[in-house]
Amino acid sequence: MSYALEHCSAARELVQQVCGAISSQRGTSGGLGALRVLYVVSDVLRNCAARVSGAWRLRDAVERRLDEIFDGLRKTVGSGLWNEVLGVLAVWHRWMVFPELRLVELARMFREEEEE
Repeated sequence: MSYALEHCSAARELVQQVCGAISSQRGTSGGLGALRVLYVVSDVLRNCAARVSGAWRLRDAVERRLDEIFDGLRKTVGSGLWNEVLGVLAVWHRWMVFPELRLVELARMFREEEEE
């Protein structure tokens, strides 16, 4: 995690790599790789509270691409792992990383798929 914090001035580029890593996992091992990337994103978000100059940029960069990240997860992660994704969103809710309504919207992407 220190890499992300040390390079927070390149937050947009780091998050772009994350999005690419998620989409590159399509069709591989039931989406476990994409789920691992989500856990890395979660770790980065947790460390955004660190007293490092500019660490907030990482959270901001992730927030700007949440739709892309979660759309990629929805397409990549098998339905058997959707509860894991929803669990990460629940943790983010407890951490108050993003507004509650935003997290509800993201969770809805997975819940609507389950109902279809």
